[in-house]
Amino acid sequence: MENHIIIGLGGTGGRVLAAFRKLMFEKFNGDVKPKDMWIDYLYMDSSEQDLKMKDPAQWSIMGKNIALDADSVIKIPAANLRDYVDNRSRFKYLAPWLGDSADWKNIINDPKISEGAAGQKRRLGRLLFANGSPEFNKMVGVKARKLSQNPDGKKITYHVIAGLAGGTGSGSIIDVV
Repeated sequence: MENHIIIGLGGTGGRVLAAFRKLMFEKFNGDVKPKDMWIDYLYMDSSEQDLKMKDPAQWSIMGKNIALDADSVIKIPAANLRDYVDNRSRFKYLAPWLGDSADWKNIINDPKISEGAAGQKRRLGRLLFANGSPEFNKMVGVKARKLSQNPDGKKITYHVIAGLAGGTGSGSIIDVV
């Protein structure tokens, strides 16, 4: 059996992960991660509210909680965004697409940012991901090492799910891929 890591980025990625886990629950008699299947999940978002996975309509089925375990969830921190923008020379990998610092003033001062959400702003989603990419890379590595224990093969198929309308998912997908 092949190995799979299903990665949900942003709010849409999280909703699709929840829907997929419901399908797995139904197909495998209440198991979202069957023992004979080499599958793992990873959900990354900047919205603290979405990452709590408390919405029963989304994260439960037949009265059972299907929320992801803590080791499958990554919160992208919103800290230091102003530092990234104001000191772009220290962050050479960001400078090419950040643009003018003045363009970021209203974005960084948006109250949604203090809550951690990208608010349908693709460039902001990318900047937020840059802030959380070390943790993301670490978690993908941990999951890949676990799946590499599969006696049937070490090949891993990565499934990346994200909305493309703007926000955390569409901002981070290019760097994730």
